[in-house]
Amino acid sequence: MNLGFDFDGVLANSHPLKAVVAKEKFGVDIPPELFRRERVIAQGLLTREQYFDVGIEAMGGKHEIPPVEKAIPYMKSLMEIHSVRIVTSRTGGMLDVASSWLYGHGITDVNIQGTGYGLSKTSACEGLDLYVDDDLEKLLPLIGIVPHLLFFSWPWNMHEKDSQVIRVVSWREILEYIERIKS
Repeated sequence: MNLGFDFDGVLANSHPLKAVVAKEKFGVDIPPELFRRERVIAQGLLTREQYFDVGIEAMGGKHEIPPVEKAIPYMKSLMEIHSVRIVTSRTGGMLDVASSWLYGHGITDVNIQGTGYGLSKTSACEGLDLYVDDDLEKLLPLIGIVPHLLFFSWPWNMHEKDSQVIRVVSWREILEYIERIKS
């Protein structure tokens, strides 16, 4: 099978770092579980520009980004029997940071494609049998393109719902789902 995964929020858990950087840089306390672009901006906690600056600094390689629980061992086991592609909004230096992060965690032979912040992942996901992202806005354009779309759950995206994607709460659920559909 051809499997695709988002980087931030599916492999790398960058949200807690965003909360740390927002506190350091702008003196704003935002619990990691509430650190979602539309919420933070709508509540006036950060401007759009400040939110973008926080993301750049948190994901730019100055801080160690922890992996999502079980992501690394499960990714490695999937790569042994499936074709895996990482599809991320990152580009340029941020994409290099993601590549280095993967390499540093022993994921050395994987196709990683950067699409650009705010741009569609549609063309990068063509040919995939399954794609996992924690951003519903990135999944919805893939309906009809990728047969199996999994929405990775976090406290900050639990309010988002769509019946055309499958919500998963862990890497174990991702693995179980792949096992079910491959037979």
